Amino acid sequence: MKNKTVIHSDFWLDEFDDFEDVEMDNTTRLIRLNMSRRAISNFVSILTGKSIPVLFNDGGANMTDGTTVYLSSDINSLTDFDSFVGLALHEGSHIVLSDFRLVADIWQNVPRTVYSIAETKGFSKSDVAEFTKVILNIIEDRYIDNFVYTTAPGYRGYYLALYEKYFNSPNINTMLTSDMYRTATVQSYEARLFNLMNPNTDLDCLPGLREMAERIDIANISRLKTPQDRFNVALEVCELIYNNVDSHQQALQNQNMQMSGSGGDGENIIVVVGNPSDDFGGVTTSVTPSSQEISHDKTQEANKKSGLSKNKRNAIEKALAKQRDFLSGNVKKKKVTSKEKQILEALEKAGVTLVNVGTNIDDTQRITKGVDCVVIKNFTKEFALSDNCPCVVSDANNLPLPHLVTAVNRGIQLGNLLGKRLSVRSEVNTTKYMRKSTGKIDRRVLSDLGYDNENVFYRIDTDQYKKAFIHVSIDASGSMQHRKKWDNTITCVTAICKAASMINNIRVSVSMRTTGSNGLPYIAVVYDSAKDSFNKVRTLFPYLYCNGSTPEGLCYEAIMDTLKESGEFEDCYFLNFSDGEPAYACNNLDNYISYGSENGSIHTRKQVNKIREKGYTVLSYFISEYFTGMTSKIGNNASYACFKTMYGSSSKVIDVTNIISVAKTMNQMFLDSKSKS
Repeated sequence: MKNKTVIHSDFWLDEFDDFEDVEMDNTTRLIRLNMSRRAISNFVSILTGKSIPVLFNDGGANMTDGTTVYLSSDINSLTDFDSFVGLALHEGSHIVLSDFRLVADIWQNVPRTVYSIAETKGFSKSDVAEFTKVILNIIEDRYIDNFVYTTAPGYRGYYLALYEKYFNSPNINTMLTSDMYRTATVQSYEARLFNLMNPNTDLDCLPGLREMAERIDIANISRLKTPQDRFNVALEVCELIYNNVDSHQQALQNQNMQMSGSGGDGENIIVVVGNPSDDFGGVTTSVTPSSQEISHDKTQEANKKSGLSKNKRNAIEKALAKQRDFLSGNVKKKKVTSKEKQILEALEKAGVTLVNVGTNIDDTQRITKGVDCVVIKNFTKEFALSDNCPCVVSDANNLPLPHLVTAVNRGIQLGNLLGKRLSVRSEVNTTKYMRKSTGKIDRRVLSDLGYDNENVFYRIDTDQYKKAFIHVSIDASGSMQHRKKWDNTITCVTAICKAASMINNIRVSVSMRTTGSNGLPYIAVVYDSAKDSFNKVRTLFPYLYCNGSTPEGLCYEAIMDTLKESGEFEDCYFLNFSDGEPAYACNNLDNYISYGSENGSIHTRKQVNKIREKGYTVLSYFISEYFTGMTSKIGNNASYACFKTMYGSSSKVIDVTNIISVAKTMNQMFLDSKSKS
């Protein structure tokens, strides 16, 4: 296993410990990527106070465009994760604090005085505009550093990792203490200003550098409150640099002479563009090296005399190029493919996440790392029909199978009947108590006050059910396909959803649990009446199907934190449909989980008890291939024995298509809950 170097993300990134060590399918990798993107997006929103989009680089943009933060698709690299977070925070801060229009039109915003000084040294307007942008970026970044450090000190660790990666390089330290970049050229000033905060910096190595540092005044950088304030300081620094750099006119002539191979007076160099043997012949043009290029050549010539080896100088140049790219916002970011982008968007809409569950459940009782459970919080039809969903079925034209359409339609019909039988939930019983010593005055008996009767008050008590939240959890393992067990379950769950839609104080959510093609436990919330219309049941449920293993309690554990607490004004119920014992196995490198009938049942029972501790009343239907008239066969069923272990007295064996039986057990569940309260 690789040494883990992340430090700041450890406290919340524990579930990703095996990012680089576990072999995973592409879907799982993309889920992890999207979870990381979501976490980083939250950090950016908290820091900036704005909902700034945080997306993966898909080739359209490599750096922020002033509205969006772009991430590299290799953010699952643990060794660099903190620096990725720091870079996103940095770019998000730029969006809030910087003026991107000022930078885009910088050539227009540089005053004539700066251009005039630079022109006397041989610099073109484009040279000046680009160099001014570099100096402005240096000042902007120092201002953003201060913003992050003072606004969100909890994020300093990410920022430190960012600067450790791009600025705290041993090669940069060597450069600062060597004789490199000590000639008065724009490249030398640039390299030294990049590293003003480095403790090895030497402010006396170039003329005017100390005054430039004083003008920037990093210790009081917060005084530059507006982009224009920071731009004005950048102009002052540029003016100082152009006043101090050497004239390049003679250097330009010497360079021309060198390149032409003659002793002329700096005449233009003739360059042949194209191949003379081509049909169109060669094209001749006159080219004069720019002052910026000549300045660079002078810098490199001086650097050769630094006493450092060529390899060391090359390493230093690479480190400076890395800093230059960072300051210009041109950090290389790995792209996502168009297909990956499509999947990531579907995962985000569906609210897909991973929750680590099942530590220390193996029957050998050794401690395991557990297993990631895929949780889908917002199951959509788009996601259902994608390649990432294991619990749906359709025909070749992406249409639902007829027998499932029939099951849903039958459920809607039965739901209308069930709604009437569950109407007890909406009943309100009012009792008026007369002649009380306190309460509201009953005008009809006011005359009794003349006879010293002070009991002329009344009180009204209203007895009604609190609002109800029912979470329905369905076993969607492959064994549920046997003898229409799945069709009957879908019919019953549809009926419950339909009945709840008829009663104004009942909210229903429905989840399905199985295993995915990646071999991980999988639970999807396929319906929630609080945000979905009943039409979602009508159109989506005919696609739902059962397949995979039975990671019963592992899925319960995964959604435990999302199950709302039963409160003073709401009763909560957990209604389960399953056909017996857990059956799941995970064997991933050094992590092995065997989740069978005995240890799986015990683990599930623990999770069911935790659900009860949250205030839920539990009701669990055993879905059998036999109906209640054959209870002897059910009683001898090993799966039913595990079922009783998991759910205890909450377990019921009924024909779930018999709406009278369903209504009876559910009404009893409501009454039991009311008697407890």
